[in-house]
Amino acid sequence: MKAILFSILFLISFVAQAQQPKIYADKNEKGIFVEHKVQPKENWYSVGRLYAISPKEIALFNGLTMDKGLSIGQALKVPLNSTNFIQSVSAVGVPVYHTVQAKEGLLKVATNYGMTLAGIKNLNGLNSDQINTGYNLIVGYIGAANQSSITSVPNTPAAQVAAPVTVVTPPVQTNKAAVAPTQNKPSAPPEQPKEAAPKPVAKNPAPVNQPQAPVSETKLTNSSTANYFAAGYSQQTKDGKEQRIENAAYGIFKSSSGWQDGKYYLLINDVLPGTIVKVSAIATGKVVYAKVLGAVPPGKESEGLVLRLSNAAATALGYNEGEFPKIALVWFK
Repeated sequence: MKAILFSILFLISFVAQAQQPKIYADKNEKGIFVEHKVQPKENWYSVGRLYAISPKEIALFNGLTMDKGLSIGQALKVPLNSTNFIQSVSAVGVPVYHTVQAKEGLLKVATNYGMTLAGIKNLNGLNSDQINTGYNLIVGYIGAANQSSITSVPNTPAAQVAAPVTVVTPPVQTNKAAVAPTQNKPSAPPEQPKEAAPKPVAKNPAPVNQPQAPVSETKLTNSSTANYFAAGYSQQTKDGKEQRIENAAYGIFKSSSGWQDGKYYLLINDVLPGTIVKVSAIATGKVVYAKVLGAVPPGKESEGLVLRLSNAAATALGYNEGEFPKIALVWFK
């Protein structure tokens, strides 16, 4: 029964996302931007989280300062730059469009947004150089730009968020609290090559360029010392109202981030991309701070899931041999 309820909620969430208005890009002498109309209870920080960019950059782009708050209905130009704008078919984020104008060719649009002709064709799945007036072209995606390490499949014009390649099918537990997922154990990180014992050297040896050992997905022994997004979460606690979910059914996606740098990520419905979520293992109290990349991608393998955690985050919380720890999530909106 709960699995059916989760499926219904997921479908409602997916339909709601599909009905959201498209975001269109524009350009001025300062660069590419999108328009945002300030909504009730929004502030500089919440708008910044919405577009994965520092609120100071938004203020500077508009010739404003953060000393003065925002007013409802105020129009802001939100810059799209290397921080929050990704022009790749493997991007994870919200698509940004450009409507083709009269006498405006595909090459001109590509050049205007800093892309090649081949690049904009790949981004939109086009085979021809011809484009009709009024066509909505994807020119990039809003999201955290430093996400190349997240394994994902190419976006298409019909999809708003790229789906991770590694998919986990959740099993059913007999626990009354929730239907907990399971999945194949993420591949173990390669072992570091053992260093040979140092050889005796002369008193003044010639300098030698020593190759560095390749970085591997070494599991953290203490995740609390390497939570990259903890400071961001602390800042967000000052904004909005606390939101909480306990014992949610979740799956895992594969990522090379987090094993050494503490950069954990998650996919969850109805939470703004860029939001930092505190994820706690209920039994042990272990905590990670994970940044939201987008919604859980649709598909049969996602039925009944509320969210997906990166494999590094799940491991830091105590995932082992397909046994998923029960978790609690807290964020602010």
